[in-house]
Amino acid sequence: MIKLTKTLYIIYLPILLLAVGLGCGPPANRIRTIFRAGKTNVVTNIPIAREFCSVFTNCQVSIASIVQKRPHRRVVQLKSDLFERYIVYLNLVVEFVGPTRLEVVSHTVETLYMSEVTSISVAENGNTAYNLGESFRFGEREWKILMTNGFRFEAIGINLKTNAPVNGFRQAIDASHGSNW
Repeated sequence: MIKLTKTLYIIYLPILLLAVGLGCGPPANRIRTIFRAGKTNVVTNIPIAREFCSVFTNCQVSIASIVQKRPHRRVVQLKSDLFERYIVYLNLVVEFVGPTRLEVVSHTVETLYMSEVTSISVAENGNTAYNLGESFRFGEREWKILMTNGFRFEAIGINLKTNAPVNGFRQAIDASHGSNW
């Protein structure tokens, strides 16, 4: 039994290392191209994503994890900021044609929400820490109300502090854009 185990180890370990070393998926530069195309497909083909990015022109799109048991569905997050005080999120689950063909088949709006940032600090490890105040969740119905009311959040019962920017907010957000927040 020991000889068999050593034999399997000697034969299959190099094959495994070769497969991992060569990579079983597309090369890294190809992956970036696939995800860039996927982000474009999301904004082009999903009306609420297109509207979100047209309203919030500094919109960032992130294609995140694969949803369990559905390898062609991924969590997609659109994120932006407002009045140098709020971070606005649109979370979707998007079904794509395949794992490397990120053409939109269908989508579900998971959440729309906004978090108020009350202050920003730098943690000991150098990471930016956002101290949060109020958070607001709203749905597609409220999104449509916002659209028809010129994105005045009072129309859906949310009063925003429009003239109270948070110190360091713009710098922190701009720095995080480089890391594809």
